[in-house]
Amino acid sequence: SYKHDTKLLTLALERLKEAYSNSSNRLNQSQREELGLIEQAYDNPHDALARIKRHLLTQRAFKELSLEFFDNYEYLIPVYEIEPLEKITDA
Repeated sequence: SYKHDTKLLTLALERLKEAYSNSSNRLNQSQREELGLIEQAYDNPHDALARIKRHLLTQRAFKELSLEFFDNYEYLIPVYEIEPLEKITDA
């Protein structure tokens, strides 16, 4: 076990949480769910880290993600939809 695991997890969670604090819009249901998971992992990083490690070690097939493109008439912007637990694990 790496001694800075929880510090790295906390930094990653703070980055994910910033995306919601900078937004002045109301959150939809999936965003509220994701923010709840982030806050839960932030409050209890040791359990979250153990769950993430177990998830990475035991899961052989990863979840699908949704990819759409937002057409800005000058360029395309990719829009990804990833499950909240996958996003926390990837962070």
